[in-house]
Amino acid sequence: MDTRTGVAVRTASQVVAVSQACKDAVVATYGVDAARITVVHHGISGIFTPVSAASEEPEIAHEAGISGPYVLCVSTHEPRKNLDTLVRAFGTVLAEWPASSALPSLVMVGRTTPYTAELRALAAACSPPGQVQFVEGVSDTRLAALYRGAHAVAVPSTCEGFGFPLIEALASGSPVIASDLPVFRELVGDAAHYVPPLDQSAWADSLLTTVMARSNSKTSIVERFTWARAAERTLEVLYRAAV
Repeated sequence: MDTRTGVAVRTASQVVAVSQACKDAVVATYGVDAARITVVHHGISGIFTPVSAASEEPEIAHEAGISGPYVLCVSTHEPRKNLDTLVRAFGTVLAEWPASSALPSLVMVGRTTPYTAELRALAAACSPPGQVQFVEGVSDTRLAALYRGAHAVAVPSTCEGFGFPLIEALASGSPVIASDLPVFRELVGDAAHYVPPLDQSAWADSLLTTVMARSNSKTSIVERFTWARAAERTLEVLYRAAV
């Protein structure tokens, strides 16, 4: 949070925060009256469902060159996303994977940054090579298909204000392993499996167990995170600010 944010939240008559965790951070950082801050969760697209609405869903994973089971991570490559811990943990998964089963892949979907070079170097050190894939420019349709096909979705961030991949994955019926952050528990409760963000061993154990189990999420959270609901609640805040 920067100086401009501080000025904005101190002078605004009403403030919208995308999560209670974000609201708490604003109050603690800038001393803003909590009564002026309303939590309005974001929504997600209706395309993220356990079953495709299309009559014939293309073989997205095959087209992307993915074969066998895979772990999906959807994230811009930033240090706070903690992707280096995930890649290192996945290297342990590969080392401990049963020889009789097809090796899993780690598919990392997201915008690359200078941090990507570090991630690629870590991926190259995994044995055997080629099991970590970096994918950019994925449409919502393809992303929804990748969520549905994933044996696990990993959300390893150390800091978040919200959590789109967390909610999209669960809405798609995918099992989720996430960092144990207050904001994630606020959003989805016990629907995800939580691990300490920087505990590489815990990540490896959770990934290994979840990918081998290949169970689908039974949580229905779509109705809680819609853009229509977010718009309605935001409009209520705008009315209060206008009077």
